[in-house]
Order: sequence, then structure tokens, then C-alpha cells
Amino acid sequence: MLYAGGVAADPDLSEAYAGKTKPGQTFRNLAVADYLHAPDIDLIDLSGYHGKPGDVIRIEVTDDFAVKEVKIVITNSDGTLVEEGFARPEPSGYEWTYTATATNDDLSGDRIDVSASDTPCNIVEKTAEL
Repeated sequence: MLYAGGVAADPDLSEAYAGKTKPGQTFRNLAVADYLHAPDIDLIDLSGYHGKPGDVIRIEVTDDFAVKEVKIVITNSDGTLVEEGFARPEPSGYEWTYTATATNDDLSGDRIDVSASDTPCNIVEKTAEL
């Protein structure tokens, strides 16, 4: 309820929540639901990643209100950091893409760690291995 009160005190945020309510739902109800529910990372698609700059990792993330950011961390099998950065949202509203910037010659056993956060700063993490 404290989060919903904060949303109510922010005209832009309360308007944004109000714009996504369903019939019979108030923006406060949606804000509380959003606060209690972290985003879901539904898919990490590594088919476009081959360890070359410009390769694309596609992520599907959903939330009951909005996904705020999606971060990618790529590490080698020995834990060495290859690269990290933020994915960009696509127009669909649930797809995000990360474009690789570093060369990664040995993909065997590499980890792709994805974290996603929403407006109330709930964070969910998921890992994929190559």
C-alpha cells in the first residue's frame, strides 16, 4: 500500500498505471499487483549469438505493468567476464535485444546471465548456458 501511495503522489506514474488498468481495476490495485509481482523472463534466445560483435541475443520478458530494464552479463566457463550491458526494448513491448560488442572465441560452457527489473524495482534473474 505504501508503494501505491507513492504512485498516487506522482502524477506521471499514476497516469501511466491508470492507462493500463482493466475494467473495474484502479491504478492503485495495479500498482500493488505490480509491486508484488516481479517480471518473468520467458525466453533467452541464443541462436543469434556466435561470439562476434554485432551478434544478437533476444530476450522475452513480461510484467503486469512494465519492464524497466534488462541487463545481460556474458562470462566464460572459468568465470571471466566477456561483456555486460543493457538490452534495448523492441516495439512489441515484451521483446528485448542485446547486441554483442566483444569477441568471444570459446563459447563452450559460457554463461549468459539475464536480469530484468520492473517499475517498483523487483528483479528476476535467469541463466542460459552455451
